[in-house]
Amino acid sequence: MKYLTKSKKSKIIEEGLKYKIKSNRPKIQEYLSEEQNNGFCAYSERYIEPLHAAEIEHFDPRKKNTSEDNYWNWYLVLRWMNMYKPDKIEKYLPILLPFSEEVKNRIQYKDGVFVVVKAEDTEAQNLIDFIGMNRPEVYEERIKQIQRIQQIK
Repeated sequence: MKYLTKSKKSKIIEEGLKYKIKSNRPKIQEYLSEEQNNGFCAYSERYIEPLHAAEIEHFDPRKKNTSEDNYWNWYLVLRWMNMYKPDKIEKYLPILLPFSEEVKNRIQYKDGVFVVVKAEDTEAQNLIDFIGMNRPEVYEERIKQIQRIQQIK
């Protein structure tokens, strides 16, 4: 899940871009795309193609339109992933933050799905469930992509 990494040296921070200023949004989207492995959807693990509908996702919906809504809460995602993500986060608290350095040690990819390393890790499981990493349609698309790559090789 390296693509969810955030950097204190982000151009978004350096340029002081704010989501509430609509004219900043295309630039925020461009920079998020660059940071997320050049266009990798933060939630579905698919590359965002030029014809795909993508949008800036506010990870914690409670922060949207508040002073706490900033770079650390924004990700670029495919619109359909954002549409199916829950509107409320409370049911998934406590939650591991997606940009946490701990993600790579607490969540692993195994047999086509993301699983927690330790069964009792509620925060990590809540992150998996909240952003829908193992939704059936996401799983199926992930498997198809792996098969396409294997065929190419």
